[in-house]
Amino acid sequence: MFGNGVRPQIWEQFTSRFKMPVIAEFYGSTEGIANIMNMDGKPGACGFVSVIVRHALPVYLVKVDQETGEPLRDKNGLCIMCKPGEPGEFVGMIRKNDPMRDFHGYADKKATQKKVIQDVWKKGDAAFKSGE
Repeated sequence: MFGNGVRPQIWEQFTSRFKMPVIAEFYGSTEGIANIMNMDGKPGACGFVSVIVRHALPVYLVKVDQETGEPLRDKNGLCIMCKPGEPGEFVGMIRKNDPMRDFHGYADKKATQKKVIQDVWKKGDAAFKSGE
């Protein structure tokens, strides 16, 4: 099966009931600049991005406060990357004037501000927040 995914809470029951040995799922949004796929069929996984393709697909999981959803920051005020298995929010780096990686935002400036994290890996850079 290939689609938008199955909640981790029902994954095992669903795959057993419908006899689906492999589920591949993806995340993406119409206005978003980042997408990812879980091709391994691992419940709860968000996918895998090789460090070799970071330039072509600059997506990351950043640590967030579980209560507020705000990104956690290090002593320099930059985001903290999740380690494998850690929960976080999926973000895609914004690259100005890049047809695939630039985020122009919404008509509502406040809605745009809610979807963008500033100073992710270095001062002045920005990322699109997936909300996931």
